[in-house]
Amino acid sequence: MNELSELFSEIKDGGKIVLEHGREYHVYSSDLPAQANAAVQLKGKKNIMIDGGGSALKIHGAFSAFAFFGCKNITVKNLTADFEAEETGETGETGEKNAADPAPAALFENSENIALVGVRFRRFQGSGVVARGVKNVKLFKTECLLKDGDGSKCAGYFRFEDCRGTAKIEGCVVRAAGAAGDFAGVRGEEKCNLEVRNCYASDNAGRGVYYAAGGKAKIEGNTFARTGGAALCARDCEDTGAAYVKKIVFKNNVADGCGNKYEEKYSVAYFPTSEAGCENCPAANGKTACGGKKTVGTLVLKDNHFFNPEDEEHRIYLAGVKNAVFKNNTFDRPYKIDRENVKKLTENGDIAAEKCP
Repeated sequence: MNELSELFSEIKDGGKIVLEHGREYHVYSSDLPAQANAAVQLKGKKNIMIDGGGSALKIHGAFSAFAFFGCKNITVKNLTADFEAEETGETGETGEKNAADPAPAALFENSENIALVGVRFRRFQGSGVVARGVKNVKLFKTECLLKDGDGSKCAGYFRFEDCRGTAKIEGCVVRAAGAAGDFAGVRGEEKCNLEVRNCYASDNAGRGVYYAAGGKAKIEGNTFARTGGAALCARDCEDTGAAYVKKIVFKNNVADGCGNKYEEKYSVAYFPTSEAGCENCPAANGKTACGGKKTVGTLVLKDNHFFNPEDEEHRIYLAGVKNAVFKNNTFDRPYKIDRENVKKLTENGDIAAEKCP
């Protein structure tokens, strides 16, 4: 056990740890306590502040930078986690490794009020920040920075699974260098609202924001550049067990070259039910995911700017939507809305080029 491990092994509820400014803390697998798979692992702790003070964790091995289990009111700030070795397998509370699911940069499970502020993750191979069964997560000015060859097993940069309350992502940055995974993804049967504001995501092979949880989402003031999938995707019906979406507001965002890695090339895709109705929608808790309704949810697209470097029209897909509002959006190419079973669509003030160059 090294100095860092000893420091965190002694922390008490209500405690605060401030690391030495500018210092590099090297952590090896051999330094970890028994049953631990993270440089900083906490179980059942509450009201703790970890201030990195501008220091860096150098991760040498197949483990996470942080792992919190059953914790409450934990904040980590002003810290860089730099991964020096490939991830090989995720370890949960039991200490049993699952080689099919690479270790994420940070893992939070069955906890409440977890916050990352000014935390930077670099060169990881698994997913970024993963929260499971957590109530209220805040990510502020958190970055995931990859280079070519990193993120080989990434399944998302900010992932929320069966979470509750609100997931907030603000001022965050992802530079994916072509690696897989959505910038932000929320899925599960629990009601989990999502707020994504003033973020920047580029060059990930997945989508910008994917939302498939009961509740509402606000995505505002962000830039999505060259995401492989749509800048916004709501409730992919292949995602079994997901609660249907009540409302999404996608406002004042820039979508630049999004969706071109997929055959359909949709910039936005919103389909809370399968195709035009419920007959093919996967069951959730013995019922159709939308509760038997053929049109559900509201989508508002307002004041967004869409750019497409390819000489093709922008495409948007809507299916099984109760109310869709498009207002004051601009498109540098003509745009087309593919729709099935959309009860109401309002278009007002949108501006699009008359033809492709």
